[in-house]
Amino acid sequence: ADLMQRDPHGNVPMHHSRSVNVYRLLAAMEPRALQVRNRLGRTPLESLWDRGITLELVKEFWCGGNVPAGADDKVILGPEVPQLLCLDATGVSLAMRVEGKARDWLLEQFAAWEDFAKQLKIPESLPDSLNRLAPEGYWREALAIHLFGEADVWKEGKQTAQHKARLEEFGSCLKGLCQRVLKRSPEAEARQAMTALEALLEATRGPAKLPDAREPYRKELSLEMLHLAVQSESIHDILYDMMAGQAASWLKGLFDEKAWEKLDPFNRIKPDPIQQHRPRQKLRMDFEQMEGGRHLAAPAWVHSTIEFDFAQVLKDLRHVGGKDFQKCLGEPTCGDADVVYRMLEGRHGF
Repeated sequence: ADLMQRDPHGNVPMHHSRSVNVYRLLAAMEPRALQVRNRLGRTPLESLWDRGITLELVKEFWCGGNVPAGADDKVILGPEVPQLLCLDATGVSLAMRVEGKARDWLLEQFAAWEDFAKQLKIPESLPDSLNRLAPEGYWREALAIHLFGEADVWKEGKQTAQHKARLEEFGSCLKGLCQRVLKRSPEAEARQAMTALEALLEATRGPAKLPDAREPYRKELSLEMLHLAVQSESIHDILYDMMAGQAASWLKGLFDEKAWEKLDPFNRIKPDPIQQHRPRQKLRMDFEQMEGGRHLAAPAWVHSTIEFDFAQVLKDLRHVGGKDFQKCLGEPTCGDADVVYRMLEGRHGF
């Protein structure tokens, strides 16, 4: 049997697994099927998860079938843990969807929120210190569970008391990092704080159902960002005024409002309505092109008025995205047959 054969719904046989044993057996026989998504965008593991989450199922996948006998025994994470913790396009992971006793057991496998809060108060060690908390190596996913893991938050888009309290603590950490960046000295510490700030902001976008994942600390964060923006603008103004010489004059002298036609005869530059009110002229490289910048022309096969030439499709995809097509299709694919399926799905909608 072909374990990569799809049914009309885009499922491979592994999508129909009803137990952990069957899932693991099929995974061992055809590992590529693990990453295949059906027409609903679900992987085989997600489909199995949708059929009902039990405590035994969670333990099997979290521990890789090696559930520790005692409470003090170290848990060895199973190979499916990355998939359980991975946040989907809506900002929700499979681990967040667990309920009841299974959820209680799963939360015991994470370092407590108090441990995370303690590390967040030590900005010079972020985010590496978070990465050492259980489960090690998954601080972003663990932080998302602690901040947004309640069903009322990720499913209903509501703000609970626990959610608000934890976000306020988290906001205090971000404020401290912003102030460290604002000091600019020592430079190494400022750079480290900026890196940590970017990582923490990226990791806490929140679930799609939540209107504003930063609402409890939005005002304070906006104020700190304004301070950083004003400081950066002042530094850039100083550097701008320090620029001298022929090259600097060329950079500063692109636009003369009285001679626009001479400077942009083909109307390729996007007009800047506030340019004339700027105390300093924009540099050449700061202007935008009308068409939005450099881009590749779309290949002929994307147009709906012609039939697909799959040989040309595969050739173009390999040229743009590499042999695995990941950059073009947004997910790992499983050979030419799967690419053809994706193209037909997009072209004919079956």
